[in-house]
Amino acid sequence: MPQACAPLGPADGLALDEFADNELGHAPLGDLRLSKRLVQTARMQAAAPMASIPAAAQGLRAAIKGHYRLIDQPDESAVSPQNILAPHRRRTLRRMQAEHPGCAGLGLIARNKGSAGTLGLHMHSTLAVSPQGIPLGLLQIQYEAPDGQAQRGRPLEERKTFRWIRGLRECAQVAGQLQGTRLVAVMDREGDVAAVFAEQRRLAGVELLVRAQHNRSQGTGQLKLFDRIRQQAAQGQLEIQVQRSSRRRGTRRQKARPLREARTAKAELRWQTVELPCRRGAALRLQLVHVWERSAPDGVEALEWFLLTSLPVATQADAVQVLEWYRLRWRIEDWHRILKSGCKVEYLGHRTGERIERAVTIKAVIAWRLAALTLLGRQTPELPAEVFFTQVQLRVLRHFADSRRLAKPGNLGLAVRAMAILGGYLYRPNAPPPGHQKIWEGWTRLTIMSEAYELRDYFEPPALASQDEPRS
Repeated sequence: MPQACAPLGPADGLALDEFADNELGHAPLGDLRLSKRLVQTARMQAAAPMASIPAAAQGLRAAIKGHYRLIDQPDESAVSPQNILAPHRRRTLRRMQAEHPGCAGLGLIARNKGSAGTLGLHMHSTLAVSPQGIPLGLLQIQYEAPDGQAQRGRPLEERKTFRWIRGLRECAQVAGQLQGTRLVAVMDREGDVAAVFAEQRRLAGVELLVRAQHNRSQGTGQLKLFDRIRQQAAQGQLEIQVQRSSRRRGTRRQKARPLREARTAKAELRWQTVELPCRRGAALRLQLVHVWERSAPDGVEALEWFLLTSLPVATQADAVQVLEWYRLRWRIEDWHRILKSGCKVEYLGHRTGERIERAVTIKAVIAWRLAALTLLGRQTPELPAEVFFTQVQLRVLRHFADSRRLAKPGNLGLAVRAMAILGGYLYRPNAPPPGHQKIWEGWTRLTIMSEAYELRDYFEPPALASQDEPRS
């Protein structure tokens, strides 16, 4: 197999000094100088993802001008989000190819929601995730400027629904390039549209898993879809670990969210074959998996999920597998949070949609790298720390660990933990692993400390006062 097509592990090529060349190098931007500039600006931003461009460039005017010249290319130029993402997409396919035959490379499809009355772009992305939950990379990003007009009566290709279909087609195209890797497209409740299920039925190589939101009619005199499966006797019991989530105040863009403590939910499991009416052909034959926490603690919202899937579900093990794959959908929400809060894409100052799309696409790959670091540090802590950190960064982490009497960062897990402590993570025995926010905040502090470490030789130590000098 040619080296350019060889499978890649999830951690291959993520070190800062090679990440930008690997993931964005040789992008088909129409000019080799633009491709080199893309790598330079990505490397600069990856070192300081929370900083503005002038701050990330540390005052280097050539780097600042180079970035803005890249972003400000004419609208009809080859500097498009698709071409910027092309090298990273090829590497994503190689990481998906490394998954064992019979495993599932999950195409997780979700989007950021805009808010009424606010100008902006809708972004709809496809993120590939391994069965172990490791983000493998981005397959596509769709941008759309909503016009605020009603969707009803429009052709399907002009509706919001079509972005889900477009993403599903992308997964099917990828499936044709991967031998022995099973792809499952996982969607949230916005994907619960008959046209999406009908599209999956005609495509080959990709399964579909959607959280249902519509309690559909099952015929005159019959219970609706959700009500019918609730009446069915439980076919299994399972415990679900519910993670803690902090309280969030309501804003114009987001609803308020109360504090939720970590707990173990005891849920019932049901599954059955269902047929959904479809205007575009025969009824859709799918499997419905129902997860229901019938008795939740007082004051706590009970868990209840209705999952529609094209996957076969004949046993409790099949139903649990569907549930576990759906729970991995949260990976794209984590990535969105890193992109918005960690990489500050909502504060970009570009004045046209095309420029914003280019800038966000670069940030999207950087956010994926930080998401991968968080999960690799948890699930593959035995990897050498060099897969992600430079030698200077490791020296800084070793000195920091010594100063705090921490274990030396001899592997990836310990290095990530030390970096997270820099970001405010409170480590203690049996503490949960650091989250994404502590990772990106720790990375920012580590970058600053590493730069200071590299500059140490430029500073001369203060001259010692002679003992013969008179004291004032």
